Amino acid sequence: MSDIAPQETNSLKDRIRAVTRFLEEFEKPDFWFARWERHNGEFQVCILHPVAEEFVATLLRDDWVIPRRWPEWRDEARSLHENPELLETLTVDAVRRILSAHFLTDRIKEGHLLRLFEEGHLQAILRRLERLAEEL
Repeated sequence: MSDIAPQETNSLKDRIRAVTRFLEEFEKPDFWFARWERHNGEFQVCILHPVAEEFVATLLRDDWVIPRRWPEWRDEARSLHENPELLETLTVDAVRRILSAHFLTDRIKEGHLLRLFEEGHLQAILRRLERLAEEL
């Protein structure tokens, strides 16, 4: 049985399209996902590009982030980060777990999503999700 919660207004395919539509922008060579800026001259904060902010809002709005049990998925997310070829084995539910783990890690360790973006890992996750949508 799927962990994906049923949505009254959006089908799974629509929810996938809602997040994967950002991929085109993310893959532009001059796109910046976020940048570090000094706050009050004392410490740096990670400021998201408006498109990245919209992406994060979409993850939350369309129920891609599961707040419960996410610490259990950190090891899975880390393993996939270290072995990106394993992304091809992910189901939609697994992608949701991985996105949850990375999103919530970013809340604790600011800049985590930026690092994933800079390494191309975030884009690879979204490309896998695109391929999964084609199978639906």
